[in-house]
Amino acid sequence: MGGGFRCKTRRTMSKNPRTRGKFSITAALHEFKIGDKVSIDQEPSYHSATPHPRFKGRCGTVIGKQGKAFKVEIMDGGVRKTLLSAPIHIRIVR
Repeated sequence: MGGGFRCKTRRTMSKNPRTRGKFSITAALHEFKIGDKVSIDQEPSYHSATPHPRFKGRCGTVIGKQGKAFKVEIMDGGVRKTLLSAPIHIRIVR
């Protein structure tokens, strides 16, 4: 079988029974400012503009917007990487 985008994510990209179903509209429409510190936390029920599962839990900085998605810059082993993510997949770090 092929190795798709969500391969080997049975546990990491699943929800517990209490949170199954529809996602929060307020989280999907949340706006971030440039320079905000955010954490990557994929919403499994929304497949569009999802960062790769290997970046789950990483923290980064919002550096811009592209359409409805946000550009998030993270450090990956000393290398700067830019991810595109829908607002539902990122959370602000307090």
